[in-house]
Amino acid sequence: MLDWWERYLFSILLPIASLAVVPPFPLSS
Repeated sequence: MLDWWERYLFSILLPIASLAVVPPFPLSS
């Protein structure tokens, strides 16, 4: 059971984690 703050936390951490996993090649080029 997820509370609203847990969904809010995941909605922030998931995009950050996905950006951290993918190497920033488009940013460096």
